[in-house]
Amino acid sequence: KKCKTLTFGVGLFKSFKLNRNPAEFLFYSHPSCSRQHAVLQYRMVNNKVKPYVIDLNSSNGTYLNNQKIDPQRYVELREKDVVKFGYSSREYVLLHEHSAGQDD
Repeated sequence: KKCKTLTFGVGLFKSFKLNRNPAEFLFYSHPSCSRQHAVLQYRMVNNKVKPYVIDLNSSNGTYLNNQKIDPQRYVELREKDVVKFGYSSREYVLLHEHSAGQDD
């Protein structure tokens, strides 16, 4: 399975909206993805960066480790969590800067 790495620089943005608008940073064209689907956000908690995902009441849901998350609720992401949007087969795996086995 081929995997792409998408890296976000902490400090540039605090959140990334995933939607079907090609003008947005995280454009997602899968037909099961809503126009306003989800947001990936990080927060500084006790001097640590903690990533979160929130589903924006999308039609086909956001999945964390193959479990549909409740809409409109922030869910903390942990290392090696797998996130999927709608019915797309693409999987996004959360890796930290020093994760073992991460591609350079």
